Amino acid sequence: MMDRETTGATSKTEIILGPAGSGKTERLLARHRQALTTGEIGAALWIAPTHRSAAEVRARLLAGNFRGCLRPGVMTFAQFAEQILSASSTAVQPISTLVKRQIVRRLILSRATNKQLTYFAPIAGTVGLTDLICELISELKTQEIWPDEFEKACKTRGMGPKDRDLLAIYSDYQEHLNQQQLYDAEGRFW
Repeated sequence: MMDRETTGATSKTEIILGPAGSGKTERLLARHRQALTTGEIGAALWIAPTHRSAAEVRARLLAGNFRGCLRPGVMTFAQFAEQILSASSTAVQPISTLVKRQIVRRLILSRATNKQLTYFAPIAGTVGLTDLICELISELKTQEIWPDEFEKACKTRGMGPKDRDLLAIYSDYQEHLNQQQLYDAEGRFW
């Protein structure tokens, strides 16, 4: 666990280590309560790994003499990313998994209609291909592999017709999201 304290132009990083039950969390909770009490709204941030652990931290914050707090600053990394996006000067909107599938399906069918698919042309209208490409896009984006990086990797191993089709659809998909100022679950952190 790290506790970072910043005052003025100087900052201090303190690493708190110890076995389970040694008081690490209680110490951090006390520091967090202090920041919430003495600082401005938003002065404290606690990023928890899961919604359940964030809820537990929020409940533990209210234990003892701490009466309450409107914005405790306890959230998951995904919730933190959502707050950053909502505060951005650029209006971007999330898309659901269903909308993602519809976009990918439309892009596949458009390429097939325009005879821009070779390897996947015979199965362009199938649900299986849509599933395959949605899974590939999710995996690539989870690994933070942009279309241009995917292209370099494909070229390195010798790009074939399958790679060209996958790259074209992935590029089309990401370009569509960028043009429409949309993001999917995996791209939220980009």
